[in-house]
Amino acid sequence: MSTKQMSNLLQIKISIKNIQPSIWRRIFVSDKITLLDLHSVIQAVFSWQDYHLHEFKINHISFGDPANDDFGDHPLLNEAEYGLSSLGLTKGARFTYIYDFGDNWEHSLVIEEVIPIEKGTKQLRCIDGKRACPPEDVGGIYGYAEFLNILKNPQHDEYKSTLDWVGGTFNPNDFNLSAANERLDLFIKKKSEWYPRPEYSLEGQFGWSDSQIGLNKFLNQITAEDKVTITQLPLRRDVVSLVTYIKEHKIKGTNSTGNFPRNAVQDIASLLAVPPVLKHEFRDLTIEFRYERDVRPVYTVHLLAYLAGLIEGSKGHSWSLTSEGKNFLISSSSEHFFILFITWWFKGDWSDFPVSFQIKDGFEIQFLDVVHSTLMELSPRESTDYSTFVLRMMELTGLKFSTHDFDSGLSRLKSDFEFAIVEPLESFAVLTTERKKNHDMFDYAELSTISLTEIGCKILKSLKKTP
Repeated sequence: MSTKQMSNLLQIKISIKNIQPSIWRRIFVSDKITLLDLHSVIQAVFSWQDYHLHEFKINHISFGDPANDDFGDHPLLNEAEYGLSSLGLTKGARFTYIYDFGDNWEHSLVIEEVIPIEKGTKQLRCIDGKRACPPEDVGGIYGYAEFLNILKNPQHDEYKSTLDWVGGTFNPNDFNLSAANERLDLFIKKKSEWYPRPEYSLEGQFGWSDSQIGLNKFLNQITAEDKVTITQLPLRRDVVSLVTYIKEHKIKGTNSTGNFPRNAVQDIASLLAVPPVLKHEFRDLTIEFRYERDVRPVYTVHLLAYLAGLIEGSKGHSWSLTSEGKNFLISSSSEHFFILFITWWFKGDWSDFPVSFQIKDGFEIQFLDVVHSTLMELSPRESTDYSTFVLRMMELTGLKFSTHDFDSGLSRLKSDFEFAIVEPLESFAVLTTERKKNHDMFDYAELSTISLTEIGCKILKSLKKTP
């Protein structure tokens, strides 16, 4: 007679190596989580920003993201495929987590206790810790020591610039247990639930148009040529394909996250304008997707349809069309475009993307205004230097680089804005871009210029009330 394996709670102490006084956190986690989840937990409790590479080293074996294996000199197993329970981590076991291969922050992890999980026990929490996490890109342990020495001496030539860079204040002895657990709660929520993101339109406040008024303004501006572009837009077609598929098929959300099951992901992927690759040959390995989140194009379209209120579903429940979703399928392509664009604009989690600076309460509304006004400064169809655009955004928001080096800070901020703003706007045909090949960076082509399209100008004008 077989018995179900009991889950255990692991008490783990995580310390940043080679720093005194020690910077450490003590956490409880279930041994059912994967190493990828543990990576996210470490990022949360230390307040790292998760924009550098990382890996685990356990018993001389390396685990991480196989997509980044080319950056290492040793085989890398997929961290998403290994649960802690499968790694034989008993009490007293030690292993290493490395974050940022440039600054090389090595973390020592020690399994202090292995405790059977009792019903009702919270399975993820931080219970203790000491000292603040070093700032990103500070230069590793030696750079951090220099950073602290500068902050101890207000007469130092670099004191003011260093203080500005770190955001105006930094106390190396600070550790906020409540804040660490709030970040863990946010990680759990984003991982396991489908939930609406905050909407900042606030029914016509802050100068934004009411959605129906905005739609009418947009429809009155567009031309027959615009309508052809909108009808052919891959993103719009992909959302229609997904909503139609849900209408015609019974899809039950997974019990763990509410995401689509594998067979539905495969079907929907095949319907997209550019079907994603679901199987990768990697050296001697064949890697196939395991979850919906592994197939970003499907997850992105799913999330957009959900935030637009076209579909509804959750963990263990079937996904189905809402009344808005049924109306969507009989609406015009131009209405589709407007609905999806304002969904991304007003319901996208703007507080979640900028890794180069800290978001403050209420900043999201200000940031929407800044993005809008900066885009509206562009002349339709005229190329604008991308660096100039980013620096203008910084000027209007007062953002500061999170690095001492100007070129490095600008490069990071350009990358952030490209991912969070430019790429989505390209998918909506609001922006077009030009890229220049950098022969020193493999096949990477750097974004050099952006251009506002006629459709982009019209949709942006429709978002704001007429003065």
